[in-house]
Amino acid sequence: MFRNSARPHAIRAVLGLYGLLAVIFGLSYTPILTEPLPTPPGLGLLTDVLPIWAWGGVWMAAGAMGILSVFTSLRWEFRIGFNVIVWLQMLWTFSYLIHWILNTNMNVPLLGTPEYVVAVIFGFGAVGLIGIIQLLAPVPPVPRFRRRRR
Repeated sequence: MFRNSARPHAIRAVLGLYGLLAVIFGLSYTPILTEPLPTPPGLGLLTDVLPIWAWGGVWMAAGAMGILSVFTSLRWEFRIGFNVIVWLQMLWTFSYLIHWILNTNMNVPLLGTPEYVVAVIFGFGAVGLIGIIQLLAPVPPVPRFRRRRR
């Protein structure tokens, strides 16, 4: 299945770390252990769809899915855990980015409000995770069949 014996362990470690971080991030927005964090202004578009504590539950579920996929033996299941976390990071990126674009006063020097920084952090996290996916578990090429010559 894997050519290098270190690859599956590296995939499991990275996915487990991202899953654990997603669970911790989700816990910070839910009223399970402590008083949840206030809703950041950049997440206004997302909180119109679901309350912030529900998004915390989505992050915890994505992290749990990532952690559970660490213990599977099939290679494609690694991608499920990675992709759920990547999509959540991209959703957060676009929410902050749209809020920054709509609420930036162009008279303010340089970049205006700091939401673009959070968007960049989440965006780089998602792109970095996609890069890790491709380095550790690349998609195999699709076999091409040759036509027979007559």
